[in-house]
Amino acid sequence: NRQFQKLFFKNWLQVFLCIVLPLVLCISIVWSFSKQSLLREMDTAADRSTGNTLATLNTLLEEVYNSLENQMLNERVQTFLRMERTEPQKYEYIAAVNGVQDVLDKDYRENLHYSLDVYTEAGDYVISVLHKAQSYSRFSDKNLVETFYSLLEENPGQNTFADVRSVYQGEMEADRRIFTFYWARFVGGGKKAFASISVDVEKVIEYITNNHDRIQGAYLILDKNNQVLLDTAQQMNDQYVDLPEDPDISAITSLINGQQMRI
Repeated sequence: NRQFQKLFFKNWLQVFLCIVLPLVLCISIVWSFSKQSLLREMDTAADRSTGNTLATLNTLLEEVYNSLENQMLNERVQTFLRMERTEPQKYEYIAAVNGVQDVLDKDYRENLHYSLDVYTEAGDYVISVLHKAQSYSRFSDKNLVETFYSLLEENPGQNTFADVRSVYQGEMEADRRIFTFYWARFVGGGKKAFASISVDVEKVIEYITNNHDRIQGAYLILDKNNQVLLDTAQQMNDQYVDLPEDPDISAITSLINGQQMRI
């Protein structure tokens, strides 16, 4: 009995050392190699997809600021920005307003824009694709002008800036998230004016994810403080993401909302 146990243990040990242990090591090596290969494949695909998306966004931003520049250089817009408004409104003022409205309506892209707006402190008047022309006191999206003054104060000497805003859509609908890009100008007497283009975030998501690679989970756009300005999955807006400070590190695995995610 004792000799049988000794022989059994000896044979079991031989089987473990000669078969089981090498097999476990091989499986571990193959698993580790497969995992690294999968990560490299994911990172390569993500890097290519992110590069294409960045190029698309740069084209979009260039188009937005080109439109803003063209509006600010437009003679009809310049004339309107300098005009004082009187009550009742004079024919010249109404003609100037209609001219600017025509400029904005022609620049409007329904598949991307939320609204195009021009405001002047000289006449305290807003012309808008979405809200049409009216005095600021009657203008429903007052946050548009309030955000402009706030950004102007935060960025002295700068005439272009942008911010993420939430626009009230009514009791039955969720607030709409938009990017608003401003081009500021002083029009005399220290009075301020601007042209702005508000881009619908949901339309931006459609714009950059039409050919969304199935290997990707979501695209994030972050500001300089690593706060999420846009999440195509609409789950992390306004949250912060911990990214490595080393610019040579292009991909990391991080815990996001309780899940391990590859960024």
